[in-house]
Parts: sequence; structure tokens; C-alpha cells
Amino acid sequence: MSDAGKLVKNTTVYAIGDIIPKIFSFITFPILTKTLPLDDYGILNYINSIDVFIVAAGLLCLNTYYLVYYYKVGEEDAKRKLLGNLTIFIIVNYLVIATLLFLFGPQLFKLIGSSVDFYPYIALGIATAFFTILTILPSALFRVKENPLPLTTLNVVRGLVIMVFTILSVYVFEPNAKNVLWARFISTVLFGLVFLYITYKNATFNINIPQLKHALAFSIPLVPAALATYLYSMFDKILIEKYLSLEELGLYSTASTLAFLLNIVSHGAYKAFEPHFFKTYGSSGFDSSFEKVRDILLFVVIVGGLFICGFSNEFLHVFSGENYWTARFYVPILTIGAIASAMNLMYATIVTAREKTKLSAAITIIGAIVSIGLEVLLLRYWGIWAASFISAFAFIFLCYANMLFSKVKVGHLKPLVGILIAIISMYLMTFVVQFDNLVLSIALKIIIIVLSSLILMWLLKVRLLSIIRSLK
Repeated sequence: MSDAGKLVKNTTVYAIGDIIPKIFSFITFPILTKTLPLDDYGILNYINSIDVFIVAAGLLCLNTYYLVYYYKVGEEDAKRKLLGNLTIFIIVNYLVIATLLFLFGPQLFKLIGSSVDFYPYIALGIATAFFTILTILPSALFRVKENPLPLTTLNVVRGLVIMVFTILSVYVFEPNAKNVLWARFISTVLFGLVFLYITYKNATFNINIPQLKHALAFSIPLVPAALATYLYSMFDKILIEKYLSLEELGLYSTASTLAFLLNIVSHGAYKAFEPHFFKTYGSSGFDSSFEKVRDILLFVVIVGGLFICGFSNEFLHVFSGENYWTARFYVPILTIGAIASAMNLMYATIVTAREKTKLSAAITIIGAIVSIGLEVLLLRYWGIWAASFISAFAFIFLCYANMLFSKVKVGHLKPLVGILIAIISMYLMTFVVQFDNLVLSIALKIIIIVLSSLILMWLLKVRLLSIIRSLK
């Protein structure tokens, strides 16, 4: 099987591992939006943003070091020791961070003006993040071994358990944010322990100070970038909660959730191509292989984005309360950001493969500073519209900058034309094709999606039959 074919196949397996849990999330999404008040739903998304930021601080991007140097350390015993050494450091590092947060967190969050109580909401998020961290290095282990099936199986089972626990939390107990967070904590503990056992079976625990110094020298330049990314992803929600309201935070979070369903595909692809690109970067034919994978991924995420934007109105009317329906107007803007985010993952991976970690950090930090500055200036005047446009701008900026500094010798005109086609189609389906006749609206949207997809296939030279053969 060719490299591109193998990547398509592994991407599909990883994507399935993301798709099925997202289907479970689809089941819980209407349950939460119908049973929880908007402010409680806003609290859940606020805690999710904080968790992502805390995980980044605890991990210190050492999973990237593991992915890069797994191929360079030598024999199997050295690889086991690498996993064990990094695991011990990450656990100790996070426990120190968590201790400081529990000691000073209540005062810190009051200082930044948060209206979300530290106890129990933020405290539960901090505890949940610890067990999330335990899953990351063993997940990377499956990726470097190019063995996606066990990881996919675990992700599917984990998604099922989270769904069941979440449903029980709102129907058996009182429907509120606290009970949903407890359900997530319990399910995360269970699978954190499972992944810790996987680490135990595949690692030789040891403390290697020189190796840790080398790892931190590689990863620390990436940390400010990761923290800036997660700070930005959290900051827009913090500012909405501060300047607007928890109800508007709920609307923005709903639109963002729909738009970034594209992460199912892009993150599935990322799990497949990141270790592959680290292993093959600089080899003969790399640029051609990269372009082929990029165009296939772009085609898939654009078509996915067209479906999301085209039918977000119908989805919200069926699966959520009336208060959530206006979220559909923000979905197209955020979807463009999600498409740019998918492309950014590819180019940023090449910048890291070039070991330009300081450059990668600078790109992300500058983008985050500009985006946060714009939100501080504009959010209170333009509301959710400002948050949506600035979010899309941030991902477009990151993609463009990483594209320039990746130095990959591929063409960019056709992907740009493809994105312009996507923007026009999304605008038509969201703001023009909205008739009282539901059948007519759906029919016209399907025609727009099919025509756009055919043009994109021709433009990007995507051969669906070849992709299907790769899967077989």
C-alpha cells in the first residue's frame, strides 16, 4: 500500500474513533440543551476550556517530543524507558500545578472576574484534567506504532460510557452543570486508569535527567505556543461571559460545537499524518506526498463543512430548544475557521519536523495576542459576531504563517479557490436558501452541496475511487 493510501486508511480508523463518540455527543447534545438552562450549558463549556488549558500546562508538549524521538532513541528497551521517564515527569508536574491551583485558584479566578464558582465547578475540571493527561502518552504510543484499532476501540467505549453517565446525571439526578461535571469526572477516572495500565505494560519507569533536559529543551519552546492557543480558545468564552452573558456564551458554544465537528476528520487525519511526517520528512517525494494528502483532507473538511452549515438550522430546530436556534447564523464563520485549523495542523507539523519550535511558538503567540486584543476591543460592541469573525481570523492567520515557514514546495492557488467556493456556498445555504417550504430548502441545499463537491473534486484532483481502494 502507498504512503498516501496507508494514511487514508489510518485516518479513517482514527476518524471512526472520533465519529462514534461524536454520535454519542449528538445524543447528549439535545438532552443537555433541552434540560439545562443556558447559563449551566455555558458553565460546562467554560470548564471545558479551562481543562484544555490546564492539560497543556501539565503536558508541556512532551507528547510531541515522544512522537519525534521515538524513532531516534534506538532499541525497544530505550523506547520503553523514554515512555516511562516522560510519564513520571508529566504526572509529577501536573500534581504540582493542581496543588497550586487548589491553594490559590479561588482568589485567582475572582481576580480575573469569573462568575463561575471555583467549588465545585472549576475544582472538578482540575481533577478531571489529571486523568485526561494519563491518556495522552499511551495514545501517542499507538500512533507511533501505526496501530490505530486499539486506540479507536478505547475511544469508542469511552464515548459510550461518558454518554451513559451524562444521561444518568440529568435524568436520575437534578439536571444541572454540577452533576454533568461529576459524570464526566467519574468516567474520565475509569479510562485514565485503563490508559495508565497500558503505560505500565509498555514502559520501563526510570528517571533520566539528561533525557528530560533534552526533552524540555525541545518542547519548552512549543509550550508558550500551546498555552497561547489554549488561552485564546478559553479567552473568547471568558470575555463573552464577562462582557455579554452566560446565555450568549451558550449560543456561541453551540455554534462552535457544530462548526468544529470538522475536528472529527482533521484530528483523525492529524493522528495519522503527524508521526508519518516526522518519520518521512526530507525524503525523496515528500512534497508530492504532502500535497496529495493535503488536498484530500481539504476536500473532505470542506464537504463536511458544507453539510454542517447547510443543515445546522434543521438540526437545531429538531434537537434543541428555541433559545438555541439563532446559533445557526454564526456557524458558517466558525466553520471557515475550522477548515483553516485543519490545514494549519498539516503545515505546523512540518514546521515542527524542521525542529523550528521557537518559530512555531512565535507564530502562535503573535496570533493569540492579536486575536485576544481584537476581542477585548470589539466583543462588547459587536457581541458574538465579533467572537466568531476573530476566531476564524485567528486560524486563518496561523495557517498562512505556518504555510510560509513550512517551506514545503507545493501549490496553494487551488486550495484557496476551493475555500472561496466553500464560503460562497455556505453563505447561500445559511442566509439565502431559507424558505418556509422545508422540502424546497433541503432540495436546494443538497443541489448546492453536490455541485460544490463536484467542482472541488475536479479542482483538487481528488479521486474518490482511489480513496475507496485504499480503504479496502
